[in-house]
Amino acid sequence: MFKKWFFKSDVEKFEDLMKKGFDEIKKRQFKKAADTFREAYEVAKKSKDPVLFGKANLALFYALFYEALHNLHKGKPTSFKQVAEQCKKLEPNIELDLGLVSKVYPLELARELEILAEYYDLPSFEINKIKSMDLNTAEKYERVANILLSEGNKRLILENLVNIHKPLDVIGFKLLGFSRIIKAANIEEENPLKAKELYSEASTLLPPDDPEVQNIKEFISDRISKLKSDVEKFEDLMKKGFDEIKKRQFKKAADTFREAYEVAKKIKRSSIA
Repeated sequence: MFKKWFFKSDVEKFEDLMKKGFDEIKKRQFKKAADTFREAYEVAKKSKDPVLFGKANLALFYALFYEALHNLHKGKPTSFKQVAEQCKKLEPNIELDLGLVSKVYPLELARELEILAEYYDLPSFEINKIKSMDLNTAEKYERVANILLSEGNKRLILENLVNIHKPLDVIGFKLLGFSRIIKAANIEEENPLKAKELYSEASTLLPPDDPEVQNIKEFISDRISKLKSDVEKFEDLMKKGFDEIKKRQFKKAADTFREAYEVAKKIKRSSIA
């Protein structure tokens, strides 16, 4: 078999490897396929045949694409950035074989891969670790959210391969909601009222029918309830103080207003602090 392979031309070797790679894809053996396509790339890259040499970039694209897909499905760190860069090197009129019903061409796919690169580069959002996420993380979420929102309600060509089955703007609104939650959690102590506003905004941004955000919505409700109580306490104390003044109970009123002051110090709202 080695002898048979040895006497094959580079073109035959390349075609055999590409066929083998696509057969492995049909079996969902993405890592094997990636390795096979990389082997095909090495054959094409070293070839003196200009036509075959020109196919090297295509083989490398498939290698990088299916390696990223393998990592994604295995829950490993995944980046589509290099895949997107490689996709841009392909001839724009080449129809890519990704096993999809619709035709796929490099230009449109490269944009989608750039979006996926941004999306998967975000740190995972875990509500029980929200305090460890800083404002820089919130800005990252907001930036990626705006990228997705700019795409409107279009769906991914690769949605079945990457298991993202929602329109991009729906995902964008969810990420924007996450950014608001992170910001709110970071400013709760210094500006509870602003934090409450951000939590309320986040609640409206999260998709209503997504079970994955149910625990997040419960967290938001709890935080809003707690933050709202400080405002209500201040307003109740101020009302109590003025009622005491009407009764000429100046000392009691002074103590009540001082208590309201301590609450207001935490709130830091210009109209009451």
